[in-house]
Amino acid sequence: MICNASLSYAALQRKVDHFLLTKPFAATDASPGGGAQTQSRSNKKTRSRQVARRTLAHAVKALVGAGRQAGGYEAALGWAKALLPDSIDLPSLEVGRMQLYDLAASTIPVPEDLAMVERLTGYTFRKKSLLVEAFTHASDLSSVHAEHGCYDRLAFLGNAVIEGLVSDVIYRELRTGIRKQG
Repeated sequence: MICNASLSYAALQRKVDHFLLTKPFAATDASPGGGAQTQSRSNKKTRSRQVARRTLAHAVKALVGAGRQAGGYEAALGWAKALLPDSIDLPSLEVGRMQLYDLAASTIPVPEDLAMVERLTGYTFRKKSLLVEAFTHASDLSSVHAEHGCYDRLAFLGNAVIEGLVSDVIYRELRTGIRKQG
């Protein structure tokens, strides 16, 4: 599982904390209650340095984001493979996309009202089961749709795609704003 704890552990394993540009750590800086979880590492330059798990996790995420901005998704994938725990197997983007696509059934009867969605959008799904799944609520898993599931799985994937798209826009806007101020 990828969480701040696993990301901070991976950061320590790869010595990311040695390169962080930070002020000396004070527990009150990390949380209102002062009870931040920290990771320690002995370092010749700083002797003993405490870094909040969250800070380490954010550094890993920032490096993956920097890879994305500098070299696209393949570069981000390279950074992710270098930084994430070894137990996480990350296929290339094309392989991952094909694995997900292959999970969907090839043929399925499409209700007429969903066929209209294809006409309205101008996009024809090669795997109709994806269209049916995208419009199936968990409360309506009738025998016809039960095999293909409800839209929860696709919504999870859609959230990640929208987050990536919006993040790109926000990143560009922030960079533009910084240039205008400077």
